[in-house]
Amino acid sequence: MKFTGTRSIMMAMAVVVGVVSTATYVSAARDRLHWLDGYVWAHSPTSSSYTPSTFYSYNRIGGSIQITKPAATTGQYNVKLATLSTFLSKSTVHVTGYTGDNNYCKPATPTLAGSVLSVRCFDATTGLPANALYSVAVTRNYTDNAFAYANQPTNPSYAPPANTSWNPQGAIQVSRSGVGFYLVKFTGLGTLANANGGHFQAVAVGTTASYCKVGGWGGSPDMSVSVLCFSGTGASADTAFNIFFVLPTTDVAYAWADQPTSASYTPSTFYSWNPTGGSISITRNGTGNYTAFWSGLVLLDGGDVQVTSYGGGNAQCKVVGWGSNSANVRCFAPGGAPVDTYYTVLLGS
Repeated sequence: MKFTGTRSIMMAMAVVVGVVSTATYVSAARDRLHWLDGYVWAHSPTSSSYTPSTFYSYNRIGGSIQITKPAATTGQYNVKLATLSTFLSKSTVHVTGYTGDNNYCKPATPTLAGSVLSVRCFDATTGLPANALYSVAVTRNYTDNAFAYANQPTNPSYAPPANTSWNPQGAIQVSRSGVGFYLVKFTGLGTLANANGGHFQAVAVGTTASYCKVGGWGGSPDMSVSVLCFSGTGASADTAFNIFFVLPTTDVAYAWADQPTSASYTPSTFYSWNPTGGSISITRNGTGNYTAFWSGLVLLDGGDVQVTSYGGGNAQCKVVGWGSNSANVRCFAPGGAPVDTYYTVLLGS
């Protein structure tokens, strides 16, 4: 993949000969039904407390799920997945804004604290806190994923904290080359991505209006991913963030949307995945509005969607809606105007 913009890097990609079957991925992946350990669709942004839709929510421990909005606050929420923290050793969380407005959301903390995740939401038009809908994804460490919490936004080079970072192949190093421009290296991870390039999601962490995106990724044996972060007004900004990587496995599908102005196309097969073996297509419905479709995909329940914008520029993306085999994505510039851009989208249960 290539990152272009005010700074540019080329990620060297491994050349693969031959075909690896779906069974190869599954046998090396997870020994359980659901792919994620927890997910939540937060659909009632002004309610002081409520239980979210059970069809679009899941807690591996079986505990209750409750969302509360602290009194006299705007855009602040606490998502509780009861007792789930007892199951999580190393873990990460991701949050994506939902529906077709200009609001976006992020985790205020890098993972659950006492089985509770604090979420903050903002209006891209004003940069101010906003009551909003969103989706949350939670996972611990497994052999088919990797993640890191980059918690030192001005440090030129460091190892991220162990309890919120994971690489099944070795060490992790975060480096900063300029304001809001980072590279995360996962030692040895590229050796697991020779037949399929895998999938990355990035999200800013904290209580300000900052946001982040994926710039590009690749490399073998070491896998590196660039992350770009911005203030609420779209200026490059230093901020903490979570970065998450997943390999092909059951009950998860993903795509790298690499043709933002095409009316309809098949995305790169090396950076996309459908566990059914069916086709993957992306349709442009209008400026900054897209639908990704995975033929034959059937989730265990309503599932969860996460979206990250990709490449140069300061656009961001969110999910407008999803079904068992499709996801509608909206991308917009600072200020909220719709814009055509690259993005990555993940659908799973």
